[in-house]
Amino acid sequence: MGRGATFTVVLPLAAGATDVEQRRPVAVIGRPVETTPLPRFSRSVHVLVVDDDCDAREVLHAVLQQAGAEVTTVASAREALASIDQARPDVLVSDIGLPDEDGYALVRQLRMRREENGGRTPAVAVTAYAAAADRERAAASGYDRHLSKPIDARELIRAIESLITPKTMNL
Repeated sequence: MGRGATFTVVLPLAAGATDVEQRRPVAVIGRPVETTPLPRFSRSVHVLVVDDDCDAREVLHAVLQQAGAEVTTVASAREALASIDQARPDVLVSDIGLPDEDGYALVRQLRMRREENGGRTPAVAVTAYAAAADRERAAASGYDRHLSKPIDARELIRAIESLITPKTMNL
């Protein structure tokens, strides 16, 4: 007793497996990993991601950045509004369940602003609230799209792509 043991494990590495960057899997929340590259946005886009869950924020950041977006992330509605005051994004991607104010309140506040202050910024709800009533509530609050978790990265990119037009972008 009290002596312990030391083990050495040697695992074979497949040939060519050293270049991790080239083989990096596509991050998809809660779904099997895909190995095909993500589509890229057709134009430059700045996305503000709002999610209080650090892991979800990081995955969304990685997915959107890999698709070619400039990404800003924050953890609350208050931080989101402050960020929009500093640099208006082209699209807002927000969770609904936020700590200080929920995503519905965030988008309602955003829609009360003048256009030049971000009032018409396209918004995508990314949430576990997936019932028809939740979709209706998101639309009534001012969201343009509603995506249910787990999120498919390609579906998110398509949703954002459908919202970015020269008229909605901060060119």
